[in-house]
Amino acid sequence: MILPRCFLSIPFLSLLVTLAVAALRADGAPGAAARKSTAPVVVIHGQRSLGSEGDRRFALSLSRHAVRWFREGGLEVDIAGDEQLATALRGRQVAMLNHCDRPPAGQLRELKAFVARGGTLIVFARRTW
Repeated sequence: MILPRCFLSIPFLSLLVTLAVAALRADGAPGAAARKSTAPVVVIHGQRSLGSEGDRRFALSLSRHAVRWFREGGLEVDIAGDEQLATALRGRQVAMLNHCDRPPAGQLRELKAFVARGGTLIVFARRTW
């Protein structure tokens, strides 16, 4: 995969797409994910895990940018809120958790199960859990 020139000049974007591409190629079947009805990558933004409406709008805005960056890098990607985390993770290979500051214990269990199944989790948060 050749990244657009803009990705090469912005380390964050390059890292983001590189992580996702590496995870998608780990199964040794390039292109297999593109034939699935579910995109292999999902960007999950905070809703339930955030306290204020302003934080929820900010998380959604950041996530829309991430979706655009993934698509510009040639990856299929979906976007979802954290309210239905188990459903959002089902069938995915890579999940980017964006601005989910206080995930409840149930969401943490779902994320651990996703990683245990071989999923790649990319986390961007203001705090540590």
